[in-house]
Amino acid sequence: MARNLYIMQRNGGQPIKKNGDANLASNAVVKNLELYKDLVATGAVVTPQEIGQGDNGTAFGAGKIAMMEEGNWTYPVQQEQYKTDFTVLPMLSYEGKQGGMIFTVGWGEYVNSKVKPLANAWLKYVTSEKVMEQYIKTTGTLPSRPDVAEAAKLTDNADLNVHLEANDYSTVWQDGTTLPTVNTSYQNFVGKAMKGETSLKAAMTQADDQANAAIEKSK
Repeated sequence: MARNLYIMQRNGGQPIKKNGDANLASNAVVKNLELYKDLVATGAVVTPQEIGQGDNGTAFGAGKIAMMEEGNWTYPVQQEQYKTDFTVLPMLSYEGKQGGMIFTVGWGEYVNSKVKPLANAWLKYVTSEKVMEQYIKTTGTLPSRPDVAEAAKLTDNADLNVHLEANDYSTVWQDGTTLPTVNTSYQNFVGKAMKGETSLKAAMTQADDQANAAIEKSK
């Protein structure tokens, strides 16, 4: 779901209900997922594991695939480790609308911390322009501060600028507190449908049943 959520939500798709229950087997979500099943059926896509690779980045760097849907974190790896000759392109459209996923991180201070002055100093340090600029240059992570992006001249890099512009149309990987549980069940059953072992509707119904049982048990 970390890669599929924005497709699942198209045209009113709601993989997770407002009350947190799994809703993967709903008609809109299942219809959207047919896109992936069609791609698998044509042989156009594979998972890294199916071709003996650990992840998308290693599969691409090893020349096992021609295109990957991946984030900017693999950019320095492709350049420095694999010496890959590649181009970064905007995400393709689905039914006339671009989409993608954004993964955010942040620093937080424990409300009952006994070392708040130290915590405050640390937060100021790691979010400073100098340190954040150093961090993004070594990890490929995009900065949360626009002034850092400007100072690092990321917009001058055509490849990284594609990732920056994706902020305008991408979906944040967040959807309530039950998302991890729903995602686990989705992963447990979606493969069966993609392999043709069962229908998408049946697989997602099983995923809903498993996820909702876990959600109910946790209340």
